[in-house]
Amino acid sequence: AAAAAAFERPLSSGAWDIAGASHAPEFPVSKPMHKLSALAQCTGAARYTDDLPRKSATLHAALALAREIGVIGTIDTTAAKQAEGVVDVFTASDLSAAGLKLS
Repeated sequence: AAAAAAFERPLSSGAWDIAGASHAPEFPVSKPMHKLSALAQCTGAARYTDDLPRKSATLHAALALAREIGVIGTIDTTAAKQAEGVVDVFTASDLSAAGLKLS
C-alpha cells in the first residue's frame, strides 16, 4: 500500500492567487503545498536517470567547461581521441565551424 494517498491537482495557469494570504510577499513559502512528484519520491516509485537500464550501445558525453580566465590558442585532442572507448572529441572551434552559436 502507498504511504500517502494520491491527490489530483489541476494544471497550473502560471498565475498566483494570493488573496487572503497572511503575508503576501512570502506566499507560497508560508503555506504548505503538495508537490506533484512527492508521492512517487516518498514511496520509492520515482525513476531517476541513474535508474534506467544500461544498454551496451549507449553513447555518453562529458563536458569540460572553462571560465574566461585566459585565451586558449590551440587544443591538441589527439590523445583524447585515441583513448579507449572515445568516439569523438569536439572543441568550441568544431562546434562553431558546424554553425552552433556559442555566445
